[in-house]
Amino acid sequence: MPGLLRALALASACFAIADAVRSFGRGADQGVCIGRPATVLQHTIDSPDRMGIMDHFWTTGSSEEQQAAAGVELTISYTFDGAAAPSVSFNPAQMAGQMFGAVQLGNSSVWTDGTRAATANTSMYAAGDKMGKNALTSAWFNYYKLPFKHSVVITASVAPRPGATPKAGACVQLYCIVRGHEAAANAPAIVLPSGFALPPSARMELQHTDIVAAPNAFVPLFNVSEGKEALLFMVTLGLTASPPWGTRNAKGQLSTTNNCEP
Repeated sequence: MPGLLRALALASACFAIADAVRSFGRGADQGVCIGRPATVLQHTIDSPDRMGIMDHFWTTGSSEEQQAAAGVELTISYTFDGAAAPSVSFNPAQMAGQMFGAVQLGNSSVWTDGTRAATANTSMYAAGDKMGKNALTSAWFNYYKLPFKHSVVITASVAPRPGATPKAGACVQLYCIVRGHEAAANAPAIVLPSGFALPPSARMELQHTDIVAAPNAFVPLFNVSEGKEALLFMVTLGLTASPPWGTRNAKGQLSTTNNCEP
């Protein structure tokens, strides 16, 4: 029965390929409130021969304008391998390179989408082919590869927006899709176009700088501890300047636009 034997062989090959990929993910639809972080995804790798790579993030829900009007800000955090602090943490708009996701014009109490205020773009915003916003409001996405060894926990949290006093228990609505896959532990998780392969032992470390800098001052963007080597994964830089350029908000502050036009 050669026909039957051939069919069985093909089926085995298909199962082997599916097992090698071993993808995972979750779609979350939930409210997130101040003081009550919500878990978006938990995943643990059950074999020492495999490692994990997160490779897809997308979110919508309460827009940046709605969050600003409520005085809150949404943060997404990835904690890898049981670390005490997040390995990756971001506001969705800032993650996609749009530091001012919502802005106030003049003395109005109404917030508007920062993309439209800055560039007159009424549809989408993109900063390269791996991140952007693919809807009129919200719908932020990225396709960056984020490696980990044993486990990942992704959480969403809401905190008061800088300078704002939100109502107690203020909440936002979150729709979020995250995906990842498992790969061989001895294979490089990331290979750059230059050919540089990130070692499997590499781990991500978050560094956040929030300072007021004097004119012409140098600002350190990241630090590498003695005895370590590092590959800079991504830098997002947002500026609030006063004066002479920018858009004046209700507090009289001047903020540069996202594309840093004077």
